[in-house]
Amino acid sequence: MNVVYACNDAYAIYAGVSMYSLMDQNRHMERIHVYIFSMKLTQSSKEKLESIAQKFHREISFIEIGEMREQFGFYLDTAGYSDAILARLFIGRLLPADVERIIYFDCDIIINDSLQVLWNTELGNCVLAGVPEFNIHPRIRENLGLTIDLPYFNSGMLLIDVKKWRDENVETAILENAKIYNGKLNYVDQDLINLTLKGRIKILPPRYNFTHFIKYFPYRYILKITPSYAAISEEEVQEAIQHPTVIHFLGDQRPWFRGNRNPYQKYYAHYLALTPWAGTPKIKGKELYMMCFVVLNQITRIWPGFRVWFYRNIGSKKFKLFGKV
Repeated sequence: MNVVYACNDAYAIYAGVSMYSLMDQNRHMERIHVYIFSMKLTQSSKEKLESIAQKFHREISFIEIGEMREQFGFYLDTAGYSDAILARLFIGRLLPADVERIIYFDCDIIINDSLQVLWNTELGNCVLAGVPEFNIHPRIRENLGLTIDLPYFNSGMLLIDVKKWRDENVETAILENAKIYNGKLNYVDQDLINLTLKGRIKILPPRYNFTHFIKYFPYRYILKITPSYAAISEEEVQEAIQHPTVIHFLGDQRPWFRGNRNPYQKYYAHYLALTPWAGTPKIKGKELYMMCFVVLNQITRIWPGFRVWFYRNIGSKKFKLFGKV
């Protein structure tokens, strides 16, 4: 199994915790090779990541990518996001030629079960597989030309046929779209993947890219705001809530912030304590902001429409005025 992370030094700790959970939950796998797309990782961070791989007798390779924007050859507006998010767009050129299939993970992910079934998933005519978003703004869908029946996928976990990616020149198509849509994309890399590969992405159950706030929304309401989510059953949603395989700490309710009440943060805490970063204190300064989420989550249980309205009309940036960010 080939796994890819992309990170700078600030996110090395989160990549390390994620990697530890990956290797612990997949001891039965005959082979695991982790590729780290490094954005100037320090030697200290590399040694810590290597120590995790050595503990499990697994392979790890660092691929230095330097300044990510140089891969484009033109200026790209990243909408304020870290350049690290762009690395997954260049897997074809960055990975060794003999790597033909990978699982890509964002660093803010914990693995909570075996990935054997995911790794062996048949993609058919699809280039990659992912989990759909259950609440994406209609303007984003419209901007990308997604019809009501086409899901919009989160790019935090992707199973990718790298050979097909190369053979079909997906990178070239992405770069062409990046030029056309420059400055018009909300979630740059994610939007580009959805735009370029629409109709060529296989739907995976939500347990493979689980974000906790789905548990506050009734299934019938999810279908009301996102009809394409009907491709995923209510039983699959409940299975993900009860036993997620891949926990994605998407958004701001992340377990490394003091005052965070994410109900799945215990999984992060468990693996953090086993890594070379054990004992790292939680980040201070967002306690009030985190408390606002506690209130918002409870309101969502009773009135899910309020949360959707809030994010679509006011937005999380104004919400952040409640905390130091």
